[in-house]
Amino acid sequence: MIFRRKKKVDDDHEDDDLLDDEFDEEEEELETVLFQGATEGREVDLSANTGLVRAALMPVKELISDAIDRRSERLVIEPRKGGSIVRLDIDGVGFAGDRYPGKQALGVTQMIKVLAGLDSKVRSKKQSGGIKAQFMGVPYRLSVESVPTQLGAERVIVKIRNMKDRLESTAQLGFTDEMREQIRKMTSDNNGIFLVCGPPGSGVTRTLHGSILCVDLYLKTIFNLQKGLNLEDVPGLSKYDYQDELGFEENIVRAHRKEADGAIVDAVDTPEKAMNYIKSCHKMTFFTELSAPTAAHGLKKMVELVGDPKLVAENVKGILCPKLIRKLRDDIKEAYRPNPKLVHQLGLPPETNILYRPPTAPVNEDDDDDEEDEPLYEGLPYEGRTAIYELIEMTDEIKSLLISGADAKQISQKAKSLGMLNHQQGAMNLVARGVTSLEEVRRVFKS
Repeated sequence: MIFRRKKKVDDDHEDDDLLDDEFDEEEEELETVLFQGATEGREVDLSANTGLVRAALMPVKELISDAIDRRSERLVIEPRKGGSIVRLDIDGVGFAGDRYPGKQALGVTQMIKVLAGLDSKVRSKKQSGGIKAQFMGVPYRLSVESVPTQLGAERVIVKIRNMKDRLESTAQLGFTDEMREQIRKMTSDNNGIFLVCGPPGSGVTRTLHGSILCVDLYLKTIFNLQKGLNLEDVPGLSKYDYQDELGFEENIVRAHRKEADGAIVDAVDTPEKAMNYIKSCHKMTFFTELSAPTAAHGLKKMVELVGDPKLVAENVKGILCPKLIRKLRDDIKEAYRPNPKLVHQLGLPPETNILYRPPTAPVNEDDDDDEEDEPLYEGLPYEGRTAIYELIEMTDEIKSLLISGADAKQISQKAKSLGMLNHQQGAMNLVARGVTSLEEVRRVFKS
């Protein structure tokens, strides 16, 4: 499996190249990734795995290189009978990759584990690690997870992160000035809990970091009490030396003595953590996350974890939920005139007379008239993603609903009636501006 890019042929020499079938199409071999060791200081001894290195290192380099070159944020090697298949997630959409026969599949998965500093001999339990890498001069971090399956083989998940893609301002996340001001006000009293929720892969952690940037970090001290968080991920975050032996409450007391105004803490995933945060949030504002599909569902899940809706209503200041949506490529998106009735039904501005969609005709990216057009594949018309948001503030009306036992739908409807930010509003704004298409909005909300 060799990955190559097509190389444009100079028109002046095109006839010469066609004299030999071997040069019908010039190709430029894709530069392969450089592996620079495991993360977390783990040692990697390739000399102890020389046979594996000979058989599998190059296929792994080509696999990772291809994934990065295609802008994949995650690849999964999934065991199947007789081998494994690869899936690439590009802008949140899965694409089928290569297939490996049994022995090669085993070699590739074990090579990735070795490079990540994992024990290649252990296949019956979950392991996690990482690889430092460089591709085309850009540094990357590959988070690696191996998971045993019922087939006896392992599923390997590699999350790819461009280390140059640093969060420096909320503008990178699409936060509006109004949204930043709302979050700043919700967290200005130096107490309570600010939540960010969403399903896996929806940008929750990055949105949580962005929420902290809404605080004036020159005037306030926000400590890092989250395990595994690199301070470089959130500019302005203050370092705190967490003492595991003291427990959470005592660490909060210590942070409070250091004049902490707030802290980013681990995700709320157990009743114990939820109650710890409720009990201690009178000392400072806690910024944290939990898994839930919408902001209203996030509030209901918090109630479920805490066991008392009144405690949640009194201590949660607000909850923010991102949803990622793909952006149309400006160079190939197709303009069309929408039906005025559709414009009205969608709540778009009445003056909207042009919308955009993926091209309905095949697109040849090389723009070479002498070659046949290449068919579109599902993700081609889109490149990159942006976020739309739902933000619910714990007003008196929302508190009353939550305490009364209202369901998520009722809470969401009340928030909309109060003019709070919602996903539909954000999606239609992107459609009206030509950033995305109605087809993409339907896909995102259907999922």
